Amino acid sequence: MSQKTGSYKTLADLNACSKDDFVEALANIFEYSPWIAEQAASARPFIGVNQLFAAMKDAVDRAAPELRLALIRGASRPSPTRTQRAAGPHRGIQRRTEQPRSRSAVGC
Repeated sequence: MSQKTGSYKTLADLNACSKDDFVEALANIFEYSPWIAEQAASARPFIGVNQLFAAMKDAVDRAAPELRLALIRGASRPSPTRTQRAAGPHRGIQRRTEQPRSRSAVGC
């Protein structure tokens, strides 16, 4: 295998390693969805990183709708901050129809 730098693997390493090692190395590329790397592993060997990425995207495209939806939901939901949790839902969010208050409206 090729020489590794730290915990990084080269493309040659990824092409030569076991499926389990491949999945472990790439499991977090798409919001910790190891099933994507698992599917892409069968397309090895890869000539370049573009081909690897295309195989991973193809795995998402071929996935069942519920897997894709779970991936989207996981990727689009940032964890709320402590302040946001304390304020409760919708606190501090101004409705589109509301106009921001001017300084004179609040006595400044």
